[in-house]
Amino acid sequence: MANNRKKIVVFEDDLAFRSSYVSGLESRGFDVAVYTSPQEISLEDLKKNKPDLFSFDIFMPGMTGIEAAKKYLGDDELSQIPFVFISTQEGDIREVAESLGPKKFFSKFKMPISDIVQYIDQLLH
Repeated sequence: MANNRKKIVVFEDDLAFRSSYVSGLESRGFDVAVYTSPQEISLEDLKKNKPDLFSFDIFMPGMTGIEAAKKYLGDDELSQIPFVFISTQEGDIREVAESLGPKKFFSKFKMPISDIVQYIDQLLH
């Protein structure tokens, strides 16, 4: 039997936030792959197991979420996958992130995780 569950790739280095966020997504029936940095997975692996959504933190070790989004947007096979940003940062960095066309930019500690999960659930179902 085929697995029809939607796949989400989460890039998040904040352990406490990540744990609650991923639990919320999994409770809604999503398959979630978690990485602390985009450098932990190759483009080839992402193409083999294309997710239905990317979720990027902005600041992570090795590569920012903005750099990763630009890289994926430049790839023909990954460029059509929707993505969201979740960050504690506001101001100029938010403007730069939003210029890339995410479905949504969430302020990490201003919006409850349950609301973020609900938005993603509605977006993908």
